[in-house]
Amino acid sequence: MNSTTSFTFLATLFVLLLISASIIFRSFLVRRRFRRRVEDALAQGIYIDLQPTALGLTSRYIGEKPSVHEAWVEQDVSREKPQWQAIMVCLKPCSHLAGLG
Repeated sequence: MNSTTSFTFLATLFVLLLISASIIFRSFLVRRRFRRRVEDALAQGIYIDLQPTALGLTSRYIGEKPSVHEAWVEQDVSREKPQWQAIMVCLKPCSHLAGLG
């Protein structure tokens, strides 16, 4: 690995670290501002009618929940044996492949 490749890797890693840190820092600031506004409104006696989603108490409606199907493998070998014994193997020589050998 040469120095250009390692520099590119480290630069990319540093940029991704900065982006993730800025996202986390911004969410921290937004949450603090929101809490401060709510506390100020409560201190002034103003009624705040917030939706539960604004407080993060409920999630959004994504859609219908998927149905769950259960499956399992039974270890009952005695039931499976007749099915496998009923299969007959049929081997036919291929005449067009006989000259290749």
